[in-house]
This record gives sequence, C-alpha cells and structure tokens, in this order.
Amino acid sequence: SAREHAVFSFVGKTLARSRLHKLLLAAFAAVGFAIVADSFTSLYINAHFGHVIPRARDFERAALSAPLIVCFFLLCGLRYLFSIPVEIKANWLFRMTEDEERWPAMQAAGKAFAVFGVVPVLVLTAAPLAVWLGPVVALLHLATVTMLSLLLIEALLWNWEKIPFTCPYLPGKTQITHLILMYWLALSAFAYSTASIELWCLARGSRMLILYGALVLIWFFVHYHRKRVWGRGRFQFDDVPEPDVYTLGLQPE
Repeated sequence: SAREHAVFSFVGKTLARSRLHKLLLAAFAAVGFAIVADSFTSLYINAHFGHVIPRARDFERAALSAPLIVCFFLLCGLRYLFSIPVEIKANWLFRMTEDEERWPAMQAAGKAFAVFGVVPVLVLTAAPLAVWLGPVVALLHLATVTMLSLLLIEALLWNWEKIPFTCPYLPGKTQITHLILMYWLALSAFAYSTASIELWCLARGSRMLILYGALVLIWFFVHYHRKRVWGRGRFQFDDVPEPDVYTLGLQPE
C-alpha cells in the first residue's frame, strides 16, 4: 500500500542519510564479522600449532554459522537503531495519521529488517559459500539462513509497536549484564546450535526436508499470532520507564 511504501522509504532514506545510524550499524556488523574471523582463526591456529587437530566438520560448521552470526548482529542492531530518532519533533505527521491503517505501517518495519539486515548478508556470502561448500550446499544453506532470519525478525517484532525513528530511546531500562547474557544465549542458539543441526541434516535429503518443513510451520504459526495482535494498540511515540508496580492488566470494576 501507499502507506507501507511511505514508511519503508522513510526508513531507507533515514539509514542512508544519518551518519550516526550508519556508524552504529557498521559497528554491529563489525562485531559480527570479528566473531566470524575469530572462529576461523582459532581453527587455523589449532590445525597448525595446537595439540588438538580440528576436523573437517569443524570448518564446515564455522562456515555454516558465519552468515547466521552476521545476520544476528545486523538484525539486532537494526532493532536498536529503529529506537533512536533522528528528529523527534518531526513525528507529528505520524501522530496525526496514526488511526489510518496501522498494519501496513508496522509491516513496513518487518520488510525493512529483511531488506537491510538479511539481503546484504545473502548477497555477500553466496559466492564464498559456493566455493567453500559447493553450489548445492550453499544454496540449501542460504535458504536455511533466510528462514531462520525471518523467525528472528518475528521475535524482534513481537512487542514492537513503533514506527522506526519516531520514538525517543530511554536507556537504562535493562541491566547490561542480563542483556549481554540474554543476547549471548540467543546467538548461541541461533547460529551455533542451528549450524550443528543443519550439518547433521545435510547428510540426508529427507532430513533437510523435515528441517525446512519445521521452520516454515513455526514461522507461519508465529507470524499468524503476531498478526492477530499487531496493529490493535496505539503506536508508541513516547518511551517511558518500567513501572514500579505491574498491574497485570487489572482494571477496577
């Protein structure tokens, strides 16, 4: 729709013009690439100078997890960047048109995640994976990366009720230690565990079909339930601290 196209263009032009947002996004991507480089460097050092010789499967697992790691940091980085406004006073236009088609406006955020956080990784890693693992395995793995990234986007958008760059960011709402632990556990499950499962599934075509079927069913289930509640509430244009007492939605009679 025209409203979805307008919000998506707004997001794209903001990312292209804002130096702060481009710098922060580059920092998230750099962390992802650094972790990928560290994994390959550790395997190389162990293979030539270490007492434990890594197996060929270890290198294949590192290659499979590489695009997943970069996708994870890019998508989480976009989730953070979308909460940082460029000019908070300019959100008056979105406030005035809030009651008009909330779903297309919020759906544009999901497409922005996919276009700016997943597509670049698929394009950059297609050729190296084809050389390292072969074109068939690379194509299968890129399909897995796409489906896992879509699931991660659904998780990042589960409680998202904002239009990107229109709501101020209030830091200090979560303890940094808990936040780092939570994201590290999520990264381990998203990149390393799934790479091991996929490596096991690649041994047989039937296992890959089961894996794809499970990922598609999970995505449809999560997307359906998110769509049921998305767009019903009002957009959040003012970030507020966590309440001292949670009411659990209880209302007086």
